[in-house]
Amino acid sequence: MVRPDVEVKRIAIPQGEETYILCRTAGRKEKEKAIRERFSTRMEAALEALKKSIASGRLKDRYKMERRLGRIQARHPQVNDLFEVTLRDTPAGVHLLWEMKKDREAKDREAWRDLREGAYMLRTNLQADSAEQMWSMYMQLTEAEASFRALKQTSQQPELILKDLGRFTFIP
Repeated sequence: MVRPDVEVKRIAIPQGEETYILCRTAGRKEKEKAIRERFSTRMEAALEALKKSIASGRLKDRYKMERRLGRIQARHPQVNDLFEVTLRDTPAGVHLLWEMKKDREAKDREAWRDLREGAYMLRTNLQADSAEQMWSMYMQLTEAEASFRALKQTSQQPELILKDLGRFTFIP
């Protein structure tokens, strides 16, 4: 462990000169979980609004209902797979029914999402003795880049160039 809230692990690739580092941080996990919950809440609100529109009779054309439902699902791809949504024809008219999925596949997706949240990969061509050392190098590089950006903004000199300190690629 680099810090108490950071886990790093080197992932060796047999061919190639690049090294991958799997990183997990508690802060990032909480942030991504909050984002997912916010998207889920927004999707629920949008589904409720559509349900209300259909129930009140303002929306009568099934084609338009399906298009609005498709737009809602497209706007919330991060959480769309967590919901079971159907438009059901009844003698009283069309009803929108939705609920959170509870099947095994949904639980597997949720477990995968929990594992994935807070994790990211770094890819680098730099060499180091350990994954912890590589993560520290990456953090130093990002801090140096942030400092140069701040200098560039305050001095208004667009010609300021950062020498190549090595390459890291952030893979969310």
